[in-house]
Parts: sequence; structure tokens; C-alpha cells
Amino acid sequence: MPDQETINLHPDAKRTFDEKASLLAAFLRPDPKVFDDSQHVPINPYVTATIGKDDIIPESNVWSKADHSGREYARYFQAGDRVVGLEGETYLAFRRLAESIQRTQALRDSISLDTIIDLLTSWLRLTLKGQPELSATDFILSKCREMVGEYTVLLPLYELYVEESFELGRVLIRTITAEEIDRWVERQSKEDPEHAESYKQSGERAKQKHQGKAAASITLLAEPKRAYEVARREAEDALAMLQVFSIGVLVPEARCYWTLFGSEKVESYTYFILQGSDLKNGATGYYGAPNTVWMLSKALLVDLKSRGLDAASALLRESKRNDFQEHVVDALLLYSRAALQGGVTEKLLYILVALESLLLRDETELIGQNLAERLAVVIGGNVDERKAIIKTTREVYRLRSRFVHHGVEIDDVKTMDEFMLYASVFFEKILKATDLFQTKIALLDALEAKRLSY
Repeated sequence: MPDQETINLHPDAKRTFDEKASLLAAFLRPDPKVFDDSQHVPINPYVTATIGKDDIIPESNVWSKADHSGREYARYFQAGDRVVGLEGETYLAFRRLAESIQRTQALRDSISLDTIIDLLTSWLRLTLKGQPELSATDFILSKCREMVGEYTVLLPLYELYVEESFELGRVLIRTITAEEIDRWVERQSKEDPEHAESYKQSGERAKQKHQGKAAASITLLAEPKRAYEVARREAEDALAMLQVFSIGVLVPEARCYWTLFGSEKVESYTYFILQGSDLKNGATGYYGAPNTVWMLSKALLVDLKSRGLDAASALLRESKRNDFQEHVVDALLLYSRAALQGGVTEKLLYILVALESLLLRDETELIGQNLAERLAVVIGGNVDERKAIIKTTREVYRLRSRFVHHGVEIDDVKTMDEFMLYASVFFEKILKATDLFQTKIALLDALEAKRLSY
């Protein structure tokens, strides 16, 4: 646990933040008209539970308006017997203040923006009720100190099984066991025996979904929301490095499902066949019956590590990557997205963008020609191999151009097979060279010198 001095702000920063918070409190709009977007259209969804006024913690309710992307642009809350609104410029000032507080060095790694927004809302509520025992920053900091602790975040993966645990970046990939789920249920039931049966049912559902499957685990010093945010980002980057070595980057029609649970993008269908008004038939299933289950054995893990997974993992752990290493990580994250695509066209676009990010100096270069020649220099063992690589690369650029400019889908599987193999070999070689260059330009200079030496 951090001590009180760890979670603190510079006096000048505190003064500035408190002044802005006080101005916000003065400009709050009482009794705003809360927008109703139901348009009074009658609907009849299935109701699993009803939450009444007695179920809501007094004065804890907050309403929001959000745009079509889900970003909040107005906020309302109850303060005593009044409803108060943050709208327009006042809301923007509120949001900017919360963002400024969260970005401070003391808070950015351990406190989420959502938490700061909620705490600032709580302080405004207390202020309007005439109960401000602390300034805005003192209130927020005191609550943050109570929230921060050491938490292990466990993120289940989708249909991936591992024979043994292994580290990937700062993340541990390990199996979720029945015994630990039982421990969760036992602890919850002891603390809240009234709902023991509910906890037991939740445990059974967790076993059905996750028992025996892999999860990404990371231990962090933060409040719970921020711990989840950081853990998810770290887990997604770690899994991206694993996806770089998957079948999804080698086979045009294949998709990789090594993802966090809930991000698998498995297309399903449901339909009902009626005869008159009676149900005759129906079905639920998956399109194409994809093989989504995968066992990552010890032998396969050893092979992946030897091909560059260990080097990729080391790059994620490195806190001070040089320019070249940063470009490599960024390119790998782009490249990994090709593995998750089910369409050949989408795969090609991500692969080309990833290669271009490493093999082009700037936007003024001839893209296809320079990328083809530099790719050939890196992976071509002789003249004939280099000629074949250049020919195939130029052909995939022609295919991309047909799609981008004329909407013609890519169906040349043979060319894609060859090019995807070339890209895979390239990234494996680059991963073995991450300590050889300080900058991307140094790599390109070395490739140019090697090209001229032939």
C-alpha cells in the first residue's frame, strides 16, 4: 500500500484544481430538464428484475447523456431534494478538470478517470448540500488513498488451454482451476451467508465458462477500476504478441481466437420457422463451425519462444525502449490484428500497414517498390528468392489497389499464401534483431547498404 505522501499533489496544483472546482459548484444548473429519448414508443422486453426507489442508495443516483459513440457529454445528480445538471460548457469544464487531476503523476497510474469523475461528482453533491468538510482535492485524495491496494486482475481467455503457465510481457498466462472458483464462492458465502445460494450458482456458471481454460493474470498497485484498465491493456498487448505466431497470420482463410473472453468475434445465428402461428422448427449455431478451441502445449510453446515469442515478451517488459524497438512493437501490434480477421482483404491491409510502418522512411517514398526490395533484402537468401519476394509483393499491392480503388475483393489465395509466409518470416527475423539498431532509420540505412552490395 502506498503511504499518504505517495498519493498527493503539489500545493500549486491543488490550489488551481480547488479554484476550478469551486467555480464549477457556483455554475451548476439546478432542476434541469433531463432528456427522454424513449419517444414514448411502446416496447415490451423481457424483465428479469425491477429496481425500485428503495433499492437505490440515497443520493447516489447519477444520470448521463452520451453521444452515439458512448462518450458522456452531460451529467445529472441528486443533491438533497434537487436535481443538478452539468451541461454544455459547464460539463466540458467539469470533464477537463477531472482529466487534469487524473493525468497528474501521483494519480495517472493508480486511479482511473472514471473514478475521478465519480469522486468529483460526489464532492459537488456534498458542496451543494452545504457539507463540504474538505476541499475538492483533499476529498478526492483521501478517497483515492482508501481505494488503492494491491490487486490481481484475472482476465479469462476464449477457448485457449495451456499445458503450463508462462509469462508474456508483464502478464502471466495460467489456468483457471475449479478449486480457486470454489474458494471465491466459499469466501463470499462466509461474508454474506444470506446470498450463499446465489454465490454458489454464480460459481457454477463461472466453472461452465472458464474452468480449465487459460487466463491472463497481472498484479498491480491501483484502485480496482484502474487496475482493470491497465490489466486489460497489458493483456491485449501480450496476446497480440502471441497472435503474431498464430495460424491467423499464415493461412488466408484462418482466424486466430487467442483473445480475451468476450472479444472473440465468433458469428452465430438464431432463427425460428413458423407454420402459421405455431413454431415448427428452429436452430442456434455458429457460421462455418470454426475451430476455436486450441491447446498451447509445452512443445508448441518452446517452438514459439524459439521463433521470437521470448524476444517479443522482453520488448513488452522493457520500460525504456529505443526508437527502433518502439517501431517494432507498434508494427507487431498492427500485424497481430491481421490474425483476428476472417477476410483475406482485411488481413492483407493490416499486414501491409505493419510492414510499411517499419520499412518505409516517410510518405514521400515509392511504397510498393521500396517495401518489396527491402523485404527481399531481409528474408531473401539468394537472387532467385529475392526476385520471387519482389514479384509476390508487387502483386499483393496490385490486389490491394484493385480493392481500395475499385472495390474488387481479394481472392488470389495462392499469392496471399506466399506473401503471408514472407511477412511471418520477416517479423521473426526482426524480433531477433531488436538489439542491433537504435533507430528505424539505422535499420533502413543498413538494408540500403546491403542492397547496394549485391
